Order: sequence, then structure tokens, then C-alpha cells
Amino acid sequence: LKSFLHFAGLRAAWAAGLLFTAGLLQGIGLLMLIPLLGLTGFISTDTKPDKIVTTLQGFFDSLGLNYSLTTVLFIFFLVLTAEALFNRYRSILLNNLQLDFTDHLRNRLYRAIGHASWQFHSHHHSADSVHLLDEVVSDIGQGTYSVLQLFVVISYAIVFLLVSLQISPVMTVLIMITGLLFYGLVIPINRRVFRHGQRAVEASRTLYRTMADFFAGLKLAKSYNRTQNHIEEFITNTRKLRSEQKALMSSSASAQMWLRIFTVALLSLFVYLALKVFGMSADRLILLIILANRLYQALSNGQNYWQYMLRMLPAYETYVQAADKFNQHAEIISSKGKTVPPLQHKITLQSVSFYYTDKQQATLDDISISIPAKKTTAIIGPSGAGKTTLADILMGILTPDEGKLFIDETELEPGILPAWREHVAYVPQEVYLFDGSIRSNLNWACQQDKEEEDLWAALEAAAAADFIRQLPDGLDSLVGERGLRLSGGERQRIALARAILRKPDVLILDEATSALDTENERRIQEAIGSLHGNLTIILIAHRQSTLRQADHAIELDKGAIRLKTKVNQPTP
Repeated sequence: LKSFLHFAGLRAAWAAGLLFTAGLLQGIGLLMLIPLLGLTGFISTDTKPDKIVTTLQGFFDSLGLNYSLTTVLFIFFLVLTAEALFNRYRSILLNNLQLDFTDHLRNRLYRAIGHASWQFHSHHHSADSVHLLDEVVSDIGQGTYSVLQLFVVISYAIVFLLVSLQISPVMTVLIMITGLLFYGLVIPINRRVFRHGQRAVEASRTLYRTMADFFAGLKLAKSYNRTQNHIEEFITNTRKLRSEQKALMSSSASAQMWLRIFTVALLSLFVYLALKVFGMSADRLILLIILANRLYQALSNGQNYWQYMLRMLPAYETYVQAADKFNQHAEIISSKGKTVPPLQHKITLQSVSFYYTDKQQATLDDISISIPAKKTTAIIGPSGAGKTTLADILMGILTPDEGKLFIDETELEPGILPAWREHVAYVPQEVYLFDGSIRSNLNWACQQDKEEEDLWAALEAAAAADFIRQLPDGLDSLVGERGLRLSGGERQRIALARAILRKPDVLILDEATSALDTENERRIQEAIGSLHGNLTIILIAHRQSTLRQADHAIELDKGAIRLKTKVNQPTP
């Protein structure tokens, strides 16, 4: 509620004003039923003038209006019309507040996810983030609407109680006591609702993970004839989620059933007490019955909205905890506008160590190396040697736990790593292409869209221009989801062209050709060779053949430097 009020600001005050005004108008309309019943002759008010009738007559006299059926009906019509107008604006405002607050939460979380460090993301299941952005935030949005509607119910209930006090203070007190008694009786049901809500959030998260794993491994699952396993797991997790949702619905239905029985019994009791004990007049009894019915309807709606809020609270707790974790692991960005000068001489790692989990096993252990500018350096070693981790540190998405990283004489502190990344281009083994055109995939890596001649120049440098010219739509050809309309070699060459388009100081290729056939590997190597001497190239590979393209080689083994050599020197 605090978060919502902070977001809504003055709109919350405006909504509260609309709620109060609409409730007040409905209360006035209800009070006017007594004079209307008297003027129609349905009941007689001649022998004992009603206080409400007397007050209304005095109001009409002050305005110079005749107290007649026509005038009262006209005022009654105006009051209810005004109430309808206020309710319309209230509904629109509350709906807009709910949608805007939902978007605010989703955008804030998306921003936190984007700003979180890569090290945190490497240990976080991406399906959990999708679940938070989709299911959890949507649940919070629906819960927010329920909270807003709960305020509507409360405002109307207050007005009904105030009107009821004018008719019979004693009966009003009885109504209030029984209402509080009912809420006391449904506390155990509401506790069950909260617990089911917690389990539903967890079941939903598991279902999202199941779906993400299925789509990520769909091709392999088909090749192994294991799609049925995924389907059965999906059905099992869906049933778990539905079980919790059905339990929630059952609890809600139970509360509504008992409220209905409670309401009928109490209305019967009130009619008996009003006639036999308090000797209430017919006009007041009719109005009191209407008010009591409205109050218990408000009680029913309030219970529904309260339960939905309880169902939402676990989702909100999950959201807050996740957002806090992302924010705690946010990258440090310098507020002083620091920049990193272009690389001129060398990149230096000084006693760099890095740990993914704990301090017991270092992924990189006391690494000290220099990488000369405008040269090609190969970093080789077996799988698990720490090559990709070293590449991540060099490109500035990981920060060493120990040691320092220098660009010439500038130390790369955490706050200026984003500025350094503007000087770096990275081509991984698994190419990232989104479902769009070749043009949009190329421009994605740049701050501003490039001219077409720049695009073709980058494609020529990456040996990709020829096959793109043969496509029916050229640069505007669609690549499909994850670039699946293209071959592996074509995707890799587009990725290389995209990296070249950034005009980087440093180009890092992480196993960029290891999954390609001989012909495509040759084309990529020729393209890389054409860049030699123009920028600093770092080749990450596990094959000795990579040394043919390098000026220097660094061999890693179990996170430590095993060998540093020039290529024209023999290697042991």
C-alpha cells in the first residue's frame, strides 16, 4: 500500500475524493426514499412527520421549491445521475491507476534485471525472471485492483452506516457487531487462502522453468524421442498449480456460502426485532432493510477483495525479494561521467584471481599477463581452464575478486566498466540473433543506426556480403527466431560483421569457429586475418590450430598461466 500511494501521489487523493462523493450521493439517494414513499402514498407520514422529511422540506423551502412528488423525483434523478457520473470517473481512474502501477512495477523490475551484474545472472534461472515479469507482476496488478475496490467497499459501507444511524442507532450498532463477528469467523479461511497463495506462486515458478527447459532443449528432445517426458512433466506441474488454484476457489466459495447464510439469518432477526421489540415504522423498516442488504453485500464484496489481496501478497513478497536481490547485485556505474581513453599500448592483468562461488576454488588464480594493442593474442587451453572467464573480465562484464585490470595506465575500476565496454566487441560461439531483419540485427550493437554503406563495409570485412546479396530481400531479409533461417556459418559471419560495425578497440572471439565446418571456419579465419593490425584481437580457443593466426599465445590450465609465448617460438 505504501508503495502504491507513493506511486499514485495526487491521483490517490483525487480517487479518494471521488469515492467519498459517490458514496455520499448514494447515501442522499437512499435517504430520499422515505419522502418518496410518503409522497406516493405508499406509506402515511401525516400523523407523525419524519425528521428526514422535515429536513428535506426545509431544504426545499430555502431554495424556493415546492415540496411535491415531481420535485422530489427530479432531485432524486439528479442525485443518482451524479452518482453514476462519479462512479464512471472513479472506475476509469482506479483502472488506470491499477494498470499504471502494474507497468511501473514491471518496468522497475526489468530495469533492475538489466542493471544486475553478469555474475549474478550466471547463477539465476532466466525462467524465474520471465515468471516474475509475467505471472507475478500480473497477479500483483489484479491484487492492486482488489485493494482499490476494497476502498470502494469501505467508503460505501461508511456512508451506509452513517445513513443507518439516522434511522436506528441501535440496529446500526447490531449490524456493525455482526459484521465484525463474521470477519472473525472467516479468519481461519483467510489464513488458508494466504498459504495456498504462497504454494501457487512456487508452483507457477516451477511451471515456467519446465516450459523454458522444454523450448531450450526441444530439438535434442525430439532427436532422443524424449518430448513425452517433457509433456508429462508439464502436465504434472500444471496439475499442482491447478490444485492450489482450486483450493483457493474452494476457500473463497466457503466464505461466500457462510456469509449468505449469515446474512439471511440476521436480516430475519433484524425484521423481527424492528417490528416486535423496537416498534419501527414501515418506512424506516423498509429503508433499514435496504441498507442492511447493501451493507452485507458490501461485506461480501469486501471479503472477496480481501481474499484476493491475501492471494496477491505472496506474489508481492516474491517480487520485492527478487527486486532487492537484483538491486543488491547491480553494477556500479560511475556518477562522475568518467570515460576510458582508447587503447593505445596494452591491456594488463595484475595478479588477477576470480571465484564464482567461494574462496576455496579459484576459476582464475593469480593471473598476470600483458596483451599488446593492435596484435592478435590467442588464449588457449582445455575446457574448464578459465578461458571464457578471462574473456568476460577482459570485456568488463566480470570484476576480479583480487588483482587489477589496466587499459594502458588507466585502472578499470567497477564504476567505469560500462564505459570500457563501449570499446569492446564480443563474438561468442553461440550467436545471438533476434527475430528481425539482418539490418536490425546489425544495428542492434550500435548506439545509433548506421548508414547502409557502413553495414555493407562491415559485411565485406566479415566475408558475409556475398551471401546476403543473394537473399531476396538483402539486408531486410528476416533471420527467424535465434537466426534459424540461416546456417551456422552465416549466423557467425553476421555476428562478426556486427562486432566490426562497432569499430572496437578490442575484438574478442570466444570459440567463434569451433562449431563450424572446415569451409566456414576458413572464411571466418580469413575475415579475422584481414583485421590483423587494425585492432586488438583476442582469440579464445582450445585448439592449437588457432595459434596460426596469433602473434602471441597464452595457455591456461586450471585457472593458471601454463605458458606465454610468441607464435614463431616452438611450444613444448
